[in-house]
Amino acid sequence: SFPEHIQVLRQLFSTFRQHNIRINLKKSKFFRKSLEFLGYTFTPFGIETSKDKIEAISKYPVPKNAKEIRRFLGFINYYARFTKGISEHAAVLNELIKKGIKFKWTDKHQSAFDKTKQLFIKRLELSHPDFTKPFYLHTDASAFAVGAELFQKDEGGRIRVISFASRVLKPIEITYSVTEREMIAIIWSIKKFFTYLAGSKFFIMSDHKALSFLQQSKPTNARITRWQLYLQSFDYEIIYCKGSDNVVADALSRTVDDNTHNPNENAIYHIRSIDLAKISKKFHLIKKLPILQLQDPELKLIFDSINDPKLSNEFRIIGGILFKITLQGLRIMIPNEYVDTLICLIHVYYAHIGVNKLKHLISQQFYFRKMRKKIKYLLESCHSCQINKISNKHNLAPLKAIETQFPGELVSIDFYGPLPASSSNFKHILVIIDNHTKFVKLYPIVNNTTAAAIRCMNQYLKVSNPKRVLCDNGSQFTSAKWKEYLDQQNIKLTIIPIRHPQQNIAERVNRDLGNYFRSLVIDRHNKWANFLEHIEHIINNTIHSTTGVEPNIAHFGLQVQRVWDAFLPNVGAPMVLNTDLAKRIGDRIQKIRSQKNKTSNEKRTQIDFIVGELVLVVNLRVSKKSEKVTAKMLPLKDGPYEINEVLGSNTYALCYIGQPDLKRGTFHSNLLSKYIKPRHVILQSKPEW
Repeated sequence: SFPEHIQVLRQLFSTFRQHNIRINLKKSKFFRKSLEFLGYTFTPFGIETSKDKIEAISKYPVPKNAKEIRRFLGFINYYARFTKGISEHAAVLNELIKKGIKFKWTDKHQSAFDKTKQLFIKRLELSHPDFTKPFYLHTDASAFAVGAELFQKDEGGRIRVISFASRVLKPIEITYSVTEREMIAIIWSIKKFFTYLAGSKFFIMSDHKALSFLQQSKPTNARITRWQLYLQSFDYEIIYCKGSDNVVADALSRTVDDNTHNPNENAIYHIRSIDLAKISKKFHLIKKLPILQLQDPELKLIFDSINDPKLSNEFRIIGGILFKITLQGLRIMIPNEYVDTLICLIHVYYAHIGVNKLKHLISQQFYFRKMRKKIKYLLESCHSCQINKISNKHNLAPLKAIETQFPGELVSIDFYGPLPASSSNFKHILVIIDNHTKFVKLYPIVNNTTAAAIRCMNQYLKVSNPKRVLCDNGSQFTSAKWKEYLDQQNIKLTIIPIRHPQQNIAERVNRDLGNYFRSLVIDRHNKWANFLEHIEHIINNTIHSTTGVEPNIAHFGLQVQRVWDAFLPNVGAPMVLNTDLAKRIGDRIQKIRSQKNKTSNEKRTQIDFIVGELVLVVNLRVSKKSEKVTAKMLPLKDGPYEINEVLGSNTYALCYIGQPDLKRGTFHSNLLSKYIKPRHVILQSKPEW
């Protein structure tokens, strides 16, 4: 009962205090009805197998072809001796792997598949580890995932399963070599089952033969060296086993549902490493040139007429290969059918070099008509080049300022921070600026939340009456709470496109804040809040370059007193804004904008996209030290995605290809570029080598 539990805790804590034992509160759990401990779940009803032990099985994806059904049934049948009665339920699935039967997945098969998994999980006898006996760790890696099975053998040599595990490979791990992926399976599974394997003798069983020599071989790179050093702290031995004997780990390493990846995973656009050794084998078609040339109608005609004086001055046959006589020397004639293949093979092998370098390289030994035109046509559709190379074409839309006619028509809002906590624990500033008059309000806040923005907005409404608010894509400004608040105040909300802060003039105020703080705060960084009111006063009462007057005058029509006015004779009332001055401010803003736009737009071009068009998005690259990933080597662009909706002259809503309900976000055209579908299979991101 609850009172009994409290009493037990009191006794436990009292004992801890007597022996000076401390516990980590963050890692402690109290008043729980179940507890995970040493691979089991303890409940009021007894001891159960932990869910994570069988999670790899419960999440086994639905087979999509006969091969995947064979893999699943092989996995199930491997443990048939421990899971009585399952074979009858799996019989329905066996129908789909019979010779001559067309694969067609129906509700009947889905029901049989689900029932087989449920019975397998329910009846599988997972054993408790015996630390007096060695452990066996079966591992395997596929192109997308790794799987593992931990078991022991009893006195009769029968397998006693302890746990299963599997996980999806990270994007960077997918690019590793086969050996490295197999090593990941070993390292990850050892860490997964560390509590069993640490201090115990165990055998690693893998169907990758190269790993059986791991302890004797010299590491080929720093990554494998690091893994070998990690393994030195364990008492293990790697045993090679045939793939047919590694049924379980192999199946678990392939329990990756394609839909769990990026929605574009099933398209041709997934980034994949290129195996240069496999590519080089493709150049063997050069050996077949004599045959391939004869199969080309145009070249065969030249072969048959080579003795013609007109042709003998242009062509020559050497070793059964037709050559073109050029000013630079003899060049091999390439059959028209294989021109594209040759261009793409050389392009990929030479690390996606550009048109000029590729043309120079090809023209040294080969010849075909319209070489530069064909090379350019193919290379502009190369997926890798489109996402990885810096383009010489600057896709910048013409500048277009947001026009306003009167104070309060539009205000821009943004957060500034985090900053060192002030004496009042303020860590951020909410910046609000009127787009027409440049009048600024600065509010110190503890946290940059929606609730804080609403509180500040309530204060701002006491000094101004905005009709529209411009915000960035921060979660504070896209929340339902923020939208509901603005609706109640009859204020319209405008969200700027992702990663396009130029439209929010509050960003300029943020830059100025940095200048003011560096000048005023000096080394008293936690005193910044003390200067905030003074900075706001400076901004609002010094001339703005766009309006030509102080923001305070433009907004309220009244000039405040200067600090030195108290020492001067009174010469009249403060300056009041008149109608002529308001008109002059509007005219000046228009003139300044026109001048800036004319200068800035000289090298800018309006590029319009249409609904359904494929585009790439500038990639937000971030280094990850823990994963050995540097931003400099990540793709420059991401995609492709589909234009789902045109929201304005330069703003577009994107979705995943063919999935209009799966949104990618709203982007400014400056971050987008047109995507050209690869015009050859070799130029796809996932070449079929």
